[in-house]
Amino acid sequence: MKKELLRINRLNYNYTRTRKLENVSFCILEGECIGFLGLSYSGKDLMTSLLRGELTEGDGSGAIYLGGQKVNDWEVLGKEIYYMCPDNYVIEDWTVAEYLCLVDSGWAGSFWRKGVLNEEAGKYFEELELDFDISSRIRDLSELEKRIVDVVKAYRKGARIIIIEDEFDGVSQTDIIKFGKIIRRLIQRKLGVIVNSNSNFIMSELSDKFIIFDRGHVVKKCAREYIKNEEQLERFSSWGKRIAVKGKNRRTNRDVLERGRHCIQN
Repeated sequence: MKKELLRINRLNYNYTRTRKLENVSFCILEGECIGFLGLSYSGKDLMTSLLRGELTEGDGSGAIYLGGQKVNDWEVLGKEIYYMCPDNYVIEDWTVAEYLCLVDSGWAGSFWRKGVLNEEAGKYFEELELDFDISSRIRDLSELEKRIVDVVKAYRKGARIIIIEDEFDGVSQTDIIKFGKIIRRLIQRKLGVIVNSNSNFIMSELSDKFIIFDRGHVVKKCAREYIKNEEQLERFSSWGKRIAVKGKNRRTNRDVLERGRHCIQN
């Protein structure tokens, strides 16, 4: 049976008047790739910022669990949730082994111990059954290879969740599909993934399930199979906006949510 990696229970969080989360609940299991859908200020970006341990201001209530243990200090989240974005690869002169190991303070004195460094990094690629030249420079890797290395780094750091916020610039659709297959295989070991992208193609290829946000609420959870094509995915991503313009100018949040649920279910 798959282990529970992350659970959010009735989370309320007020960051600003327009950025808030209300009664948000969801769970991510081992090996799951979950896509966050929604418009700007829907709550999905605020949720990922909170999980990355970025936010120290604002009022919150509810509970967050990592590996079954309640998180009492939300800043701890950043230590067990790995953030994957293009800015990670700016140190292009580093080798793959250095990128994996040298950032950690425990390796501060190991820069010149190349043999030890390579051996340490090589174990993780071998364990994950990846054929990789760990002496390659980051700048010489393809965009696909850089992202594979980042997944290995998350695995090495003992992360429970990887948050992918990436538009995959310079990566072909074929390589994005390939990356989706690779990451699903790698995370079966002990990881879960949250995908938060503006590209419907990326969302549909990397996500197995979707959580749809609107105005700070989770309004729908569904499996990938429930959404048949990219056009339908686009409608789901922007359904909150469409519902709002169809109704009356004055409407309570509950009215919007109930009407939205009805539209999705039908």
